[in-house]
Amino acid sequence: MTHIILHGGYPEPWAGAGEDETLFNALIEQAKAADSNLLISFLAQNKKEDFPHLDALKNYFKSNSPSIELKLVDQNDFLDHVSDYKVLFMQGGNSLKQEAFHKTLERDQILENKTCIAGSSSGAMMIAHHGISSHEDGIVVKGHGILDFAVIPHADAWPLNQYIPIVRSYKSLPILCLDENQMVQLKR
Repeated sequence: MTHIILHGGYPEPWAGAGEDETLFNALIEQAKAADSNLLISFLAQNKKEDFPHLDALKNYFKSNSPSIELKLVDQNDFLDHVSDYKVLFMQGGNSLKQEAFHKTLERDQILENKTCIAGSSSGAMMIAHHGISSHEDGIVVKGHGILDFAVIPHADAWPLNQYIPIVRSYKSLPILCLDENQMVQLKR
């Protein structure tokens, strides 16, 4: 059984993320239950150039759970490490870039050896069957279908009355709308 954590994202890239103890503590709990290792992937951007809060992220995990081995990867080294970790967190970002990278992956590459898969914003959409990008007034992005429903992150900030019909027209599945900073945990 795989534990799934879906997160609705942040108002701006990681704005307030340091205060999101609920999500991070859930990741720490899952890592401790597995093997004390956590892989955090930045697949929608380069982790060093496009992620200004990298040090804050590392410090949070180091100060709140020093026993957790944290590995941060981007598109360049994701495949080198994904099968070695039981707990995977896919950070959000540009959903079109995230989808483009995920199209190069097989679903089994994401699921292999995993006790927990988590995603925030576009990362959550990649776990679901599909979601929607806010670019160009809403473009459907395809996920891996690990969960058989669609995800709309940032539900409290995006125009749901416009996006829900677009998402539903792609494939009529249940839609999970997640507000910013909202987290849902499921078992698969």
